[in-house]
Amino acid sequence: MSIRKDGSGNIEFAYILPDNTSAQMKAMDALKKEMIKAAGETYEPRPVDRHFELFMDPTDAAVRDLMKTYEPYGIALERFKIEVLEGRKRIRLHLRFANLAKAAESDLFRLHWPTTLVRQANGSYRLNVTNGWPSEEPDLDFSDPATLKAITPILKDFKATIRINTPGEIVSAGTPNAGKHSAVWAFSFNEDPRAFSAFRTANMSIRFHGDGLTLPEIKPTAKTP
Repeated sequence: MSIRKDGSGNIEFAYILPDNTSAQMKAMDALKKEMIKAAGETYEPRPVDRHFELFMDPTDAAVRDLMKTYEPYGIALERFKIEVLEGRKRIRLHLRFANLAKAAESDLFRLHWPTTLVRQANGSYRLNVTNGWPSEEPDLDFSDPATLKAITPILKDFKATIRINTPGEIVSAGTPNAGKHSAVWAFSFNEDPRAFSAFRTANMSIRFHGDGLTLPEIKPTAKTP
């Protein structure tokens, strides 16, 4: 995600899906179901998430139709491309938003990238972007040897990188990989099995200088009692 000085910006995705990804995700869901039942708990299937389903099996027409529904929020599809290389799908998606505050009102942001942007008393800005996974999605205990053994064939080689570019110079960030205007969060299952869980709920927090900036604030949404 890149944010410009006027509050506009863009989001770029680039990801690779092996042919067996869909089958692997179904296998992971089945594993969760069995483990929850074995623990004596009631299994509640997660609601259908059209964004997640489209992410896992994208088509040009479906993506373009979905993105049209976000035009009232100032979100536009700039580029979309699917390539099949050696049995893998490489997907590239480029979105543009006219105003981050308006874009944050859409369910695309509210469900998957809950965002707040608040101006601090000293004039700096505090940005928080959460990698929102469906809250109903049950988690797996990666510290359990049996779980880790069962899930490793599915998540082996999982890697993800999230980069946020800011319009002001970064003062602090919730990652050691931060430069003057860019902060990066990296997740690798092969390096740390807990990385997948961390990725699912990652909160990207950045504080950056606000000199010369008048960005639209996005206040935290009050929780319903």
